[in-house]
Amino acid sequence: MAAEVRDVLAVTAAVGERPLLVGHSSGAVVALESALAAGDRIDEGEARRRLGGVAQMQGDLATARREHGAAVDLFREEGDERRLANALRSRGFAEVWGGSLDDARWLLNEAMDIYHRIDDERGHAWTHQNLAWVSFQSGAFAEAEGELAEAKRRFGPGGVPVPLLLGVLPLVSSRHAEFLHNEVPGITIPDEARAAMRDAGDRGSELGIQMADQLLEATEGEVAGTYIMPSFGRYEQCAELVRRIRKRHPVEAPVVGAGGPARPVATTTARATP
Repeated sequence: MAAEVRDVLAVTAAVGERPLLVGHSSGAVVALESALAAGDRIDEGEARRRLGGVAQMQGDLATARREHGAAVDLFREEGDERRLANALRSRGFAEVWGGSLDDARWLLNEAMDIYHRIDDERGHAWTHQNLAWVSFQSGAFAEAEGELAEAKRRFGPGGVPVPLLLGVLPLVSSRHAEFLHNEVPGITIPDEARAAMRDAGDRGSELGIQMADQLLEATEGEVAGTYIMPSFGRYEQCAELVRRIRKRHPVEAPVVGAGGPARPVATTTARATP
């Protein structure tokens, strides 16, 4: 890594102009490390914010906190409010995944205040989207829905500028629901859902499909699609959920035969959104 960084710095010095470094995967890390070594404080702050994002995706919360925190300190010292707000938002969002939800909300609210002060509508929208995750992880589902609605409003007619996929893991039994709720960090199953699974008894798998289908139907206008995760290798449960989605959303496709023009038929391809 050190040799690669030296090579990048030598090339950029020979160019003689401020470079735009682009890298993918390990090359992206080389680009970020080169920005750190170049000595420009703004570049260092941006590099540290992105390195914090890499650490967050790798599940390394301690490194994410350190890198994001360094970016926050740099931009605060430089007086760059827009970049400071972005770094605070990144730092807060990192806390959503295994950290402190109280800290996440505090950091995101500080970012929100700055975005409001500098009239950054897009930053405002992204912060509402991040706060929706905080509310969701806290079990405050109505509050999460409100945050997502506000984010969508602020993003404008096109909505959230990246596709959102809703992950669904159908419940199998009351024991399954209780294990996920009590033992898996980040998963909160509402009391009424767990009570329903207890009452279902041997019908837990069927009720799990029903609840997953109801969730997908309720969110069809808010997400671009879904991915379904089988529990304990029960692929038939997921297949039944897919069949129900397809029944709601049959797709017309032309069939061309030798004896005449194309005619529309219902295919087995379907979407989770209209």
